[in-house]
Amino acid sequence: MTTLNAVQSLTNKRPSAVAFGGMDAAVQWLGGVNTIADRGVRLIYADTDAAQGLAEGDEVRVVSPDLVAARAWRHGFASVAQTYADLFAMPGWQASEFRVALQSRLFNRADWEQPEEAAS
Repeated sequence: MTTLNAVQSLTNKRPSAVAFGGMDAAVQWLGGVNTIADRGVRLIYADTDAAQGLAEGDEVRVVSPDLVAARAWRHGFASVAQTYADLFAMPGWQASEFRVALQSRLFNRADWEQPEEAAS
């Protein structure tokens, strides 16, 4: 865990070393404007070298990405699929609200719903 200021400083120095996940990534995938909820505890993916020396805090959870993610997430945010998984794993009503908003953006109806013509 670290502080938001420490993460901002790291992204200013080494932007490619950090990928935002969780609710920050959800905001990105939902169009870039937060109309859902307070982001609460933030989540970043940062390699071990970049994460060393970050001030201790309670605002941002730091997670190491796997090798595939470290190569693929070049735009500063976790993938849509990882963001969706992050939201399931994060506590609090805020994460649930972001997950519901992301789900409604990605899927036009629930998996179990059948089109009217298929029900007949």
